[in-house]
Amino acid sequence: MKKELISVCVASYNSASTILETLESILAQTYGAEYIELLISDDASTDHTASIVDEWICEHKSKFQRLVFIKHEYNVGVTKNFNSLWKAASQRWIKSIAADDILMPECLKKNIDFVYERNVESVVFSKMQAFNSNADNSHHNLEEYPSVFQQNVLQSDRKRQYSYLINAGGLAVAPSSFINRELLAKVGFADERFPMIEDYPLWIKIIESGHKFYFLNEVTVNYRKGNSVSQSTSLLFNVRHFLQHLTIELMLTNKKISFLNKIRKYIYMMMVLCVYVFFDAKPSTLSRFIYRLGLLVKPYWLADKLSKR
Repeated sequence: MKKELISVCVASYNSASTILETLESILAQTYGAEYIELLISDDASTDHTASIVDEWICEHKSKFQRLVFIKHEYNVGVTKNFNSLWKAASQRWIKSIAADDILMPECLKKNIDFVYERNVESVVFSKMQAFNSNADNSHHNLEEYPSVFQQNVLQSDRKRQYSYLINAGGLAVAPSSFINRELLAKVGFADERFPMIEDYPLWIKIIESGHKFYFLNEVTVNYRKGNSVSQSTSLLFNVRHFLQHLTIELMLTNKKISFLNKIRKYIYMMMVLCVYVFFDAKPSTLSRFIYRLGLLVKPYWLADKLSKR
């Protein structure tokens, strides 16, 4: 069978210290760089990300089927940054990755084999190995994502997937996504009303369009944890990310969930807002207690946590 070309989309912002690892992991794919359309989009980084990418492209451009580097003149946000990549991609399947994560060597091969074996026309998610970097730039492995509970959801029918998605408030799978480009175009790509969160509203649109998700039970991505759009090492949570997530819940899912889960979500959000208002989201004994109490009330949080091992 003739090998299909695959679009690999890399979204970067101030990624000077990590993007080379990301790009080298794409170059090292066992699928073959000659079968990869590589697209990189930088969201007006203020560090040396763009010059690092330019230098890397000069050395490796000839190895890829096609290579495109999009440089935004001003910061457009995560969602628009990914959309610019997805709209520029020309192949049927898209592997997206942030410029601080790493593809496992057989990531593309395993995903494309899976979609052909299962006749998939939507989205494939897979396992991710979380890690952080030590002072000497070595990697320290943390937990795997998604939780066993979420894995079971992803292997179930569309109705259960939808119920979990809108009640739990998302899925811990975005870095592993392998997406059909035709479907992305059909649903209008990611919702740019939410510039910091490209994945959750997109998953809602895909499920509501009549499609379901699929799960590949293999680790295909190394996911770097640390300060990011959704994470913070100095705060209990990223405040701007939480507030945008709250907006999504109010605009997209509030009227679609049960009364009980709606109350549970309100309690969770109010407790998190209290941590923000009274503690600036900074960790302390009391703020941690309030924040964790809120998480316990949040739909599915405890089930996810208990199924991690």
